[in-house]
Amino acid sequence: MNRVIGITGFAALACIACCSVPILAALGATGGAAILGGVTVGWWGAGVATLLAAGGAALVLRYRSRARLPAEPAADISGPPPIACTLTGGDFNERIAWIADLNRTALRSHRRRDLELTLSYDPAVIGQLRELVAKEQACCAFLAFDLVERPDAIELTITAPEEARAAAETVFEQFTASVPAKVGCGCC
Repeated sequence: MNRVIGITGFAALACIACCSVPILAALGATGGAAILGGVTVGWWGAGVATLLAAGGAALVLRYRSRARLPAEPAADISGPPPIACTLTGGDFNERIAWIADLNRTALRSHRRRDLELTLSYDPAVIGQLRELVAKEQACCAFLAFDLVERPDAIELTITAPEEARAAAETVFEQFTASVPAKVGCGCC
């Protein structure tokens, strides 16, 4: 639609420029003076009149085209993010394997309370936990992550919103699916 409007505007300007040629020719034949609408104008006046006409035509076309275009609804980005992971199948499986590796080597304990899962890790893996949080925030924006550093342990608390209650078990399972049997669970 915008291309059609642009072509129409260009055609209007070309038409105005074309119509100004006889006016300018008349000015040349009469020694630089012509009568336009009952007013005698010189070269400068004819040029200004042509520019004003072209500008006016462009403005009219622009506002008419805006009036005809349907207004696009504004995207509502203020609402909550969708309750979904954005990773594809292969990427999802790689992420789960990466989390399982991290859990096998550094997870000390975990506990689940309603819509909250708290994982306690060895402090040596703080860099990996920061990476985990960054990656998970990018693909699962509906979850809240809180990383608390203590001298003896790093606690990662993951909170699901009320809207995700039905999916919470599945969501949290990805963080505990391959937890070794020796790791204590605060939910039992």
